[in-house]
Amino acid sequence: MVNPETSIQSQENAVVQPDEETPACPASAGRKGWKILRQIGTVLSVCLLAQGIAALLPVPFPASVIGMVLLFLLLLSKAIRPHHLQEKAGFLVENMAFFFIPVGVEIMQYFHLLKDSWLPFLAVCLLTTVITFAATAFTVRGVAALQEHLSARRAGNAAVSPTSEIAAGEEGDGDA
Repeated sequence: MVNPETSIQSQENAVVQPDEETPACPASAGRKGWKILRQIGTVLSVCLLAQGIAALLPVPFPASVIGMVLLFLLLLSKAIRPHHLQEKAGFLVENMAFFFIPVGVEIMQYFHLLKDSWLPFLAVCLLTTVITFAATAFTVRGVAALQEHLSARRAGNAAVSPTSEIAAGEEGDGDA
């Protein structure tokens, strides 16, 4: 039979190891919550500003595109730092598939309109997917090459650019 006094005493003396998910103190959990709320507020503020700009434009223009351009400009000008949006952006990217469910449901509601033209619709979807993949691949290769070139320049080992070769060739021709 277990003695209740001994089990209580052993529980009191036990050292509890915090898990990785459990914050060390409740205050750190509160700070993380406020940080995420600030990130959500930043994203929603940019979206609201984009909606306002779209409403003021004389021509119809998607507010989502305006919002992306605004966010890009804010990041470029360093008014917003990437770490200000990191956790929120990570959450959105990890759960991106979830956001396509309403679109799929909406398409199924209008299936009666699409059933007669499903083949051209499918062809356009496949073609634009291939074009998007190709554009993304070329963009990634270009950005990687640019980053490599810039890091080599910073290290002092910059490859000779075509303009510097031309300038060096002109100097060499003039001396001969």
